[in-house]
Amino acid sequence: MGKQSKKKTAKLIRNTDRVRYPVDETANPWLSVLLDAYHIQDTGIAAELEAELKKRRNKLGCHRGCGTCCQRPTVPVTDPEIQGIAWFVNKKLPAEFRETVKAQISNRTKSLKCIFSVEGVCSIYPARPIACRLLYIFGEPCTPNEDIYLSRPKDLWTHSRDLGRRIALTLLPLYGITGKKNKVEAFEAGYLNDNTKSMLDLPWENMCGLEQDTKG
Repeated sequence: MGKQSKKKTAKLIRNTDRVRYPVDETANPWLSVLLDAYHIQDTGIAAELEAELKKRRNKLGCHRGCGTCCQRPTVPVTDPEIQGIAWFVNKKLPAEFRETVKAQISNRTKSLKCIFSVEGVCSIYPARPIACRLLYIFGEPCTPNEDIYLSRPKDLWTHSRDLGRRIALTLLPLYGITGKKNKVEAFEAGYLNDNTKSMLDLPWENMCGLEQDTKG
């Protein structure tokens, strides 16, 4: 990634507003940090992906309603991301998804499909994990049960290491790691990658009580 591209991405991140939840963020300062990290990732990807599209001169296979990658997902999540998902499901989950998500959480051992995927749509899209945001496929959409890493590795695209560094440096203070030197060292050592859990293995039935149901 060239110096000019980095500057362009940094400027776009600074000048683009993110969605805010003032009441929730005031009550939960960690949420602001997490949403800042997501904003950096999404905005940075938009800039880098635009350049990649011009370079490849090919279309993206990813589209709304595809959901192939959600059928047998292996998604690593950090503790802040887990908190963010639980917050969103409890406080912000759209009504049209609520009953289906509740049922899928209750019956999650019967399927490998992501419990938050509803008819090919991510019900927690604003709070989806970092790992769900970074992978794109060029060319034709994935076919059911396709292992894209084996079948079409050249069609895979993800954001730059520089952008990954920005995301990590934003999140690391939530782990008590502050100061630029300490954060950079933690990033280079893969601290966040070493402190993830498998999304499929988490006790979502305990964390996602869907409080909106009880509040009417």
